[in-house]
This record gives sequence, C-alpha cells and structure tokens, in this order.
Amino acid sequence: MGSTSDIAKEQGVDRSYVGRMLQLTSLAPDIVESILAGQAFEDISLQYCRKGIPVFWEEQRRALIAAE
Repeated sequence: MGSTSDIAKEQGVDRSYVGRMLQLTSLAPDIVESILAGQAFEDISLQYCRKGIPVFWEEQRRALIAAE
C-alpha cells in the first residue's frame, strides 16, 4: 500500500481527503453494521464522520449517541 499522497494522486483527490476517509476504517464494527442495516445512527452522515472520529470504540459510541 502506498502513502496517503500516493493514494490521493492515484485517485485524483486531496491527501487530506484520503486521510479523513481512512479514519472511517477505524469505526467500531457494530457501528458499521448498524449504519449499513439502517438500524441505528441513521442521522449520522459521512460528513459528520469526516470531522474526526475517536479512536476508541466506546468513545465512538458515546459521541454518536450524543449526536443523535
């Protein structure tokens, strides 16, 4: 895998965009499943997640519940 700069160049996007999208890979599995199933966090948008996601899964859950 290349650097964020390499990925950005290949995809034709800004390096900071790649970094923000890579943050989404650290979402807790249950949060991802809930979003995909439309069962929870339905008001949470990609735009919201791109602002910054806590690293620890329990903090993610608290932050997303508070945002609902």
